[in-house]
Amino acid sequence: MALSKEQVALLEKLGLPTDFSADMTDEKYFKIDDTMSDEMMRHGINSTGDGLNDYGELCRSVIVSLPDD
Repeated sequence: MALSKEQVALLEKLGLPTDFSADMTDEKYFKIDDTMSDEMMRHGINSTGDGLNDYGELCRSVIVSLPDD
């Protein structure tokens, strides 16, 4: 699955790899997953606290895009 421009921009802004190829190391995988989860919890909750805002949805979409292997 190709990343969107918004996903790539977010990863680059946070200094994370943008290549989600099958040979991604575990270290890179967990760094992306941990950073996106942290960003989602810190900045991605909507004002009512019962769901994600647009930024949170973007973070979630990056996590979902990570390879399953």
